[in-house]
Amino acid sequence: MAVLVGFIPGCGPQIIITSTYLMGIIPLSAQIGNAISNDGDALFPVLAISPKVGLIATLYSAVPAIIVSYGYLLIFE
Repeated sequence: MAVLVGFIPGCGPQIIITSTYLMGIIPLSAQIGNAISNDGDALFPVLAISPKVGLIATLYSAVPAIIVSYGYLLIFE
């Protein structure tokens, strides 16, 4: 779920994910997955110029985010 929140451009959603992690609601693996999948503010101009490229870039960051976050979950948590 946190990886999906990382798809939202901008830093606001990441502040929410970090806050929920600090409150103990989500595990560190979710925080890691969100951090990797986050494209930040750089995604705004890409979506404006070429939405298809923006979608592909988001998917390229999602795959490693899912692998690393589930790997961390299985190994360390």
